[in-house]
Amino acid sequence: MSRKKVERSLEDLGGPLILAIEDVMKLTGYGQGKIERAIKNEELVSFKDGGSRRFHNRDVQAWTWELRNKGLESGFAEDVEI
Repeated sequence: MSRKKVERSLEDLGGPLILAIEDVMKLTGYGQGKIERAIKNEELVSFKDGGSRRFHNRDVQAWTWELRNKGLESGFAEDVEI
């Protein structure tokens, strides 16, 4: 039985694993200041790669879920009509 090698793109795999701050800004819609405050307050995990700050996509996803849940707990979602 032979296996065929399947070429996959980053999109097929769910996107890149390691993100730059610009990528996080595009994905979340938040500005650089909010992201930098989250890093400083240890709400968003990041690391340095050479001279650049990087993020694992799993950490960005966890941070955005945390923000969502805080919004739901505060009752904000109950006040919004769609």
